[in-house]
Amino acid sequence: MKAHRPTIMGTRHMIAACQYLAAEAGFQILDAGGNAIDAGVAAGIALGVVQPEYVNFAGVAPIMVYSAAEGRIVTVPGLGTWPKAIEADYFQKNHAGTIPSGVLRTVVPAAPDAWITALARWGTMSFGEVAASAIAFARDGFPVYPLMSEIITEHEAEYRRFPSSVPIYLPQGRPPRVGEIFVQKDLAATMQYMVDQEAALASKRGREAGLEAARAAFYTRGHSPEDRQVPEGERRISRGRRPRGLPLRVCEPRRNVVRQHPHLRLRSVVPGSVAAAGAQPSRRRGDA
Repeated sequence: MKAHRPTIMGTRHMIAACQYLAAEAGFQILDAGGNAIDAGVAAGIALGVVQPEYVNFAGVAPIMVYSAAEGRIVTVPGLGTWPKAIEADYFQKNHAGTIPSGVLRTVVPAAPDAWITALARWGTMSFGEVAASAIAFARDGFPVYPLMSEIITEHEAEYRRFPSSVPIYLPQGRPPRVGEIFVQKDLAATMQYMVDQEAALASKRGREAGLEAARAAFYTRGHSPEDRQVPEGERRISRGRRPRGLPLRVCEPRRNVVRQHPHLRLRSVVPGSVAAAGAQPSRRRGDA
């Protein structure tokens, strides 16, 4: 059967993502003069907002980068690690070798560190610039699309297991319906706090210090005004009771290390990922 939909082509730049708002976020960065890494990070952060049924801003973010300048592929792992405070045999001793659902099943969030690592290594823009669209989507909301409504509906019982999830994913006491506006104000506030901390330090010490401040804002200095009142070195990880026997400490991720893959060749883009290509952006550092 002959297809009549035209093949997408461009003369300046192009980006592809599995959600149209994420692609829009990345394209705006390319239009503003960012390079492919800036755009990919912007789209990836946006996916953590506009595809909350699948991914999360505080989740994982494996990143593959092809550097045209160096002719090679490098990766940022972007995978979470166990908190440093937990003992290696904790689950053997306390849960017969199983990992119960809830906070004990979580790892240290890896995505924010991975995005900032990519920006620092290959990007040209600030975290605030690339996160602007994601913050707006979280703060002002976006229309619920069919698959999102379907997935949340299918897993409604699981969302209800955690009281703090209900106001977010079941805002009217039920799964969101197609076309309704889905808002995540707490997430927007978290990202905005990172942006504010970045801006405060970047104005004095430059872009690199600003990116490090954004990272520290997420991992070591609390996510909200009430969390920032907790003494340094401790933080609540939920509004519920502290899991017995598990000390609560600030959980900083193992830094994402850029890895080289000289023999790897990209043949396709995995569904759920982001691909961006910039053609002669007005301000760039390198040809990543």
